[in-house]
Amino acid sequence: MGYLPYQTRVTLVEGKEEKLTVRLVVDEVKLETVEVTGTRDKVWDNQLTKFEKIFFGTTKNSAQCKIANPWVLEFKEEEDVFNPLFTAKASQPLEINNVALGYRIFFYLKDFKSGAQSYSIVGNMRFEAMQTNDKAMADRWTNNRRVVYDGSDRHLFKAIMDGKVKEQGFQLYTDKPGNTNTTTRTNLFSQELGKSIIRYDMTDLVSPGKRAGEFRIKMQGRIEIHYLNAIAPKKVYRDVPYAVAWMEISSGYADVNAQGVPLNSLDIVSSGYMSSARVADMLPFDYQPAQSIGVMKEDEPWTIEGLKFKRMQERVYLHTDKPYYYGGEMIWFKGYLHYTVPELFDSLSRVLYVELINPEKKVVTTNILPIDSGRVAGNILLADTIKTGNYFLRAYTQWMMNYPAEEFFVKPISILPLSTFVDSTAVKLKNDSTHRITVRTNANTYTTRSKMVVAIQVMSLSGQPLKSDFSVSVTDLSQVKRVAGEKDILDNYYFKREQLNLTPPTKPLRVELGIGFAGVFSNDKGKPEKADLMVIQGKMEDMVTIGTDEVGYFWLNGFQFRDTVQFSFQAKNPKGKPYGKVKLFPRTAPKVDFTEADLDLAIRSSTDPQRYKIDYHLSDDTRLLEEVTVSATVIDDTRVKEGIVYGEADYTVKGEDLLNASGGNIVPALQGRVPGLQVVPFWDETGIQRYKIRIRGGSSTFGVGGTTEPLLLIDGVPIMDGGFVADQIAAINPANVARVEVITRADPRFGVRGTNGVIAVYTKQTDLFFGNNQAVDPSKFQSLPVVGYSNPAKFFSPDYEDPKEDHSQPDYRSTVFWAPWLSTKSDGKAQFEFFTSDLPTTYRIVLEGITEQGEPIREESYITIKNQ
Repeated sequence: MGYLPYQTRVTLVEGKEEKLTVRLVVDEVKLETVEVTGTRDKVWDNQLTKFEKIFFGTTKNSAQCKIANPWVLEFKEEEDVFNPLFTAKASQPLEINNVALGYRIFFYLKDFKSGAQSYSIVGNMRFEAMQTNDKAMADRWTNNRRVVYDGSDRHLFKAIMDGKVKEQGFQLYTDKPGNTNTTTRTNLFSQELGKSIIRYDMTDLVSPGKRAGEFRIKMQGRIEIHYLNAIAPKKVYRDVPYAVAWMEISSGYADVNAQGVPLNSLDIVSSGYMSSARVADMLPFDYQPAQSIGVMKEDEPWTIEGLKFKRMQERVYLHTDKPYYYGGEMIWFKGYLHYTVPELFDSLSRVLYVELINPEKKVVTTNILPIDSGRVAGNILLADTIKTGNYFLRAYTQWMMNYPAEEFFVKPISILPLSTFVDSTAVKLKNDSTHRITVRTNANTYTTRSKMVVAIQVMSLSGQPLKSDFSVSVTDLSQVKRVAGEKDILDNYYFKREQLNLTPPTKPLRVELGIGFAGVFSNDKGKPEKADLMVIQGKMEDMVTIGTDEVGYFWLNGFQFRDTVQFSFQAKNPKGKPYGKVKLFPRTAPKVDFTEADLDLAIRSSTDPQRYKIDYHLSDDTRLLEEVTVSATVIDDTRVKEGIVYGEADYTVKGEDLLNASGGNIVPALQGRVPGLQVVPFWDETGIQRYKIRIRGGSSTFGVGGTTEPLLLIDGVPIMDGGFVADQIAAINPANVARVEVITRADPRFGVRGTNGVIAVYTKQTDLFFGNNQAVDPSKFQSLPVVGYSNPAKFFSPDYEDPKEDHSQPDYRSTVFWAPWLSTKSDGKAQFEFFTSDLPTTYRIVLEGITEQGEPIREESYITIKNQ
């Protein structure tokens, strides 16, 4: 026996006392026969998962919500093919912990229905604010609550009541009378505005409500809501990058309180971006944002360019193995890029610059690193003779230079003399409190030179396993002290909110898809002019023809190579003779004018070194191979003459089969004719339809540069201009194509470039490159060096179980283990192992990374090492 929930309406008036009588009605429930078995009800488990997805919504906050008493729920499913209905009821209030927003919610569920096209959640809520002593957590709750509020229905209603709809970033439209049929509309908003959609009349919308402190807002017809301060992960219109929603109110008006909270929510039906936010994104009625964010001024109209610019912002965080170093040591680091729209990661920067900056604010060294799926790893070797002092690591992409410099990653790094000892300072343990991260070892304590196995599991607070990508550093606490002021991923991964109001520069720097360079071409008289340049990388690894502009300027990017490579340049005059000269510009680098504070260390002089020097070199048993000569017999002389260097292809499509390609583009025509070849259409930021090509079985995104596309050969020459392969193929006239050969497997003969397969297009003028020997005569080209990606080092970790290794040397590693490329699988688990060193000490294990949902994670733990 229990009691039914009691609900009544009370209007509070200042200075007037109100008496409330609560009448409890007995809720008698006759229990059915209960049979207890040892088998878990998998059907109920699946229904609970389904309920939580609908109930909490699909935003990132939903993963951090958990029902503490799910056993009070009872589900029912009506399996109607045309109208399936899923319902739920609760015998007690649902107790919900929302760790994302910092609330404990008691939800009194009255009605829950979910069908094929719609859902309904009816109930009352009571909020209790969670308490924390962690300032970072409190700040995160404050920020998350504001993010939930911005663009919500209550934000919209409050803006309407305040007469600040435009200032708050909203624009309202409605169906043009007589044009309510949405099935015939295009996906271009600019074409529909005035034709099928018109601006909503904002005059005389607000009137007093039935009670004091309440208001009525007239909302008739279907209202289309554009919220310009939020970028939509998936665009509704090709030419509109921001969030779009629709609202229909059956009664024709919204009754709201002074904060904009709707009081007749059952009459309101929302779709679009507003429909994804449900219980996980609800706020108490009395919530008030600290301040309103004005995204536009009356005299500042929005532009598509400005919104695209916000949509394309990126930021980087570096996890280093240690907070401070000594001369001769290696700095190991892993970089994680954060994006305004995570889905754009493969369309944005693929080159990261990491600089070591000395105390005089001079760049000492620059590492150029390839970004792979939003991740990057590298290292910097400190010279034995490096000047000691307070240094800085700075990381950025060229595209980031278009945004405020405050978004660059800057980390203080102290480089100390060996005679300086660092004492530990009082530092609070900083672990992730929004996820459940478990670090377990196969023993409680270890002896020196013993194998340590470490198991990791990453889960949400609701117990759901999470895929994640992370880096791990294990350091000797006696040699690497914990110090105050260390930067961590929890506080430095996200954008700074105050930087969201951005204005694109007049001439923005471009997105780098690989190694690039800019230059100017001048004729024999030294005057810059327009010309067609043939550019060859190294010994014909890549070749491209590019046109310079009216003042001789050109820019190329997308090359994938390490160290320094010679590039050859040639332009020909109308008589076909080489002429002119190319000058390459130095890379544009940002100013070193940041104001980052130095790392505050408690140091003292010591006659004994705090760390023992470790040399980073090849092991003693490393042998250089003698020169190897490879010889072979040419089998098919015809294929050699045509520039075919890979033997037989897996599939061949004849040119005549491509003559009727739609729109003259042979790219879509290849799909269906080559098994495993996928052509994926998409719309770019300008609203133009383009294509991406992927051959199933390729190496995903783990190749250099993070591309998933195959290598393109045209008449045997590798072609790369930094764009998509499909764009380059689409530029070829189908009438000029003799055949297309495709290698669907990874081809090692092309190195990293061939890991995603090869598409070779042969034209009817196959001697385009190979029939004219003068075209590739090195003496007729100008050769200039271009610096490529930095060469990475491999972290040395001894294997004391390997008898082939030399274990006679003492092992005093300060960084005992470093692994930048670890990831958990669908069960949230990962594992790594290493051998302890020769010193009895305590190891500090620091894990940092991000989940598949793009949320930062961090965990710190300790393990004791004893003498054997």
